[in-house]
Amino acid sequence: MSRPLILILGDQLSETLDVLTEAPDDALIALSEVSAEGQYVPHHPQKIVMLLSAMRHFADTLRDKGYQVHYSALDDDDNRHDLLEEAERLAEAYACDEIRVTHPGEWRLFERIQRRGTRWRLYPDNRFYCSIDAFGEWMAGRKRCRMEDFYRHMRKQTGLLMCEGEPAGGQWNFDHDNRAPIDQGLDFPTPPRHRMDAPLKRWPSWSRRTSVSISALSTASTGR
Repeated sequence: MSRPLILILGDQLSETLDVLTEAPDDALIALSEVSAEGQYVPHHPQKIVMLLSAMRHFADTLRDKGYQVHYSALDDDDNRHDLLEEAERLAEAYACDEIRVTHPGEWRLFERIQRRGTRWRLYPDNRFYCSIDAFGEWMAGRKRCRMEDFYRHMRKQTGLLMCEGEPAGGQWNFDHDNRAPIDQGLDFPTPPRHRMDAPLKRWPSWSRRTSVSISALSTASTGR
């Protein structure tokens, strides 16, 4: 009997993804912390902590809703530290014959997945108003790819921020106004500080080992 592994990427933490809402009851949901994703470009250590925290909270949420979840932590001894290799390792371990994933937001990952073969199945990302295919149709025959042109097209198509066929507020954007320098006399509030909450404290690997791993990961990606 077919059983899929569903890979959820760190920027896809949404319960309304088609890949989740259409998952069969026996599907295995996989989230993976891997060093490769923190090293291909420089990342601030606080950003890494934020991403890992969000992923671990989301894993807890899915478990509470009855999903079977495998979470590969950064300091797991058997972690392959590559998203696709780790997903394939888990697929073998759990006897999953297909790996499903929502279309990644980076071409780097998308192109790698396309080269992996038929075992991988890409789902469209339903969090966007425009699909990749629809964008390609809009671009066909155009001599330039300009965000402003596409922005206006989407507002007209969806009716968002529109009023009787015209842009709400009487103009398409306020970019010119926003280019003015910030007032040097502004008084900014003190940045908030956050404590580790209960969901993270329940994870044994959120420990000194993980702290050391995050430090090493951010050092490797920044070169400092």
